[in-house]
Amino acid sequence: MSGLTFLAVFLVLALIDFFVPFYLLGDVARFTGSYLFWCLLALTMIVAGSLYIMNTWGKER
Repeated sequence: MSGLTFLAVFLVLALIDFFVPFYLLGDVARFTGSYLFWCLLALTMIVAGSLYIMNTWGKER
């Protein structure tokens, strides 16, 4: 993954990480909605990173 692509993915994830819990779930009076979102986002990123590593491990660029 090139540096520009990595930066774009990072910025999109950072925007999603703040936009969804604070704006879309901002009217929810309980913290559990945001916590569940952050847990699911973290799990998704772990799985996506693992799949990326498994598919690119040992390949020459």
